[in-house]
Amino acid sequence: MRLDSLCFLSLLLPVVGVADVVFSDDNLTLSNYSATAVYNSPGVSSNYFNCPSCGFMGIAGLQQVVMTPPNAMCPSCVGGEVFFGLTNNTFVYNPQTQGAIDSLGASVNESVSFDRTPAGGFTYTFWPIIEQGGNYYTNELFGSSFGAPDTTGGYQNISQSGMQSTDFFQVDFPSMSFLPNSPDFSATALPLIFGLAPIVVTNDSFTVTANYSNLSFEIVPDAVTTPEPATLVPLGFLALCLFLCGFRRVFHVRLDRG
Repeated sequence: MRLDSLCFLSLLLPVVGVADVVFSDDNLTLSNYSATAVYNSPGVSSNYFNCPSCGFMGIAGLQQVVMTPPNAMCPSCVGGEVFFGLTNNTFVYNPQTQGAIDSLGASVNESVSFDRTPAGGFTYTFWPIIEQGGNYYTNELFGSSFGAPDTTGGYQNISQSGMQSTDFFQVDFPSMSFLPNSPDFSATALPLIFGLAPIVVTNDSFTVTANYSNLSFEIVPDAVTTPEPATLVPLGFLALCLFLCGFRRVFHVRLDRG
């Protein structure tokens, strides 16, 4: 086969693009998660556990039950909050081997119900979290709201795509404080571990039940910094062919002139 034909055929070899990386957990199985320290405001009690059918469309999921004062523990308190994070030990992305992150998407199905009508209404929120180098980062995503006479808004999907590192801010869970720092999405960054923070905040006395299922993250790698092996082989062969074809033409010209 002539070299010119080989060069042409190299153009026909498939070039595979950079694929998105998707992590998903329909049931939020707690054995796969690590929990941060839990912040409970005074008088608030909370618990979370896996349930067999509390997820979207009756699948297994994660359930959180929060009781906010006033109660015997804190008669003067009204409302309160629970603040902690859960990171999935299998949701790990390493930019040093998988490439810089161009953007990030996150999604969850969530339902919230109250033991009585929240007179002031309630707005769904989803807090995706990232653990990197022992620090935690989060972003608050909003769903829709409901109010009297309803005690629940049912299941909602809360999602956001195209998030950048600057959309996230550092959080210290034990003290419930926020810091103006962001995670590192660059090609030299430490590994990132993803999860969610099932945060509940109220300004009155309630028993709140929150259910979660179908948690997912979509990582869009930076194509410039993430060449795939399947891409490098045909491109390398093409470069070699172009060089040899050019060399062959120059050699023929010089030979003819001699």
